[in-house]
Amino acid sequence: MSIFPPNLCGIGRDGNVGVPATMFDRWADLGNLGGWTLRSLAQAPNGWIYGVGTEGNVGIWGTGGWQTHDAPQGNWALKSLAWGPDGTLYGVGMDGNVGIWSTNHWQDQGNLGGWTLKMIAFDADGRKYGVGTQGNVGGWNYPGWYDLGRYMGGWSMAWIHYAPITE
Repeated sequence: MSIFPPNLCGIGRDGNVGVPATMFDRWADLGNLGGWTLRSLAQAPNGWIYGVGTEGNVGIWGTGGWQTHDAPQGNWALKSLAWGPDGTLYGVGMDGNVGIWSTNHWQDQGNLGGWTLKMIAFDADGRKYGVGTQGNVGGWNYPGWYDLGRYMGGWSMAWIHYAPITE
């Protein structure tokens, strides 16, 4: 039994990708996948893996590595992407603002609840969470965030992801 949850991956400070080496209960460094220095990863509802590079570039992972993808970048340089439970594509821009993708451009939602974000994620129940630029984590409760810092055990987060629960 591994100490790591299923379907977990992480991105290190150097943009390298890591996955659990469950046999040894430690991380295995996969390096800079396809030569890209990554900021975040996201899985689309169709199963495709999207990567956002440190330059705000967006790509789809394929057999030959990263295939650069003009959309959904549109008119923004991105930090991260996330799909909502209803299939809506969310992006966090370099300024920490949140956008919703609409056919060929981002609809800017601003700095939700006054937070400047690094990324957003959705849990299995569709609840939205955000990581702020100070490493703070919050749960969305319209019209603002409730700070989950007291539950994080002193950790300052850069990126979170909720893997689908499999039986």
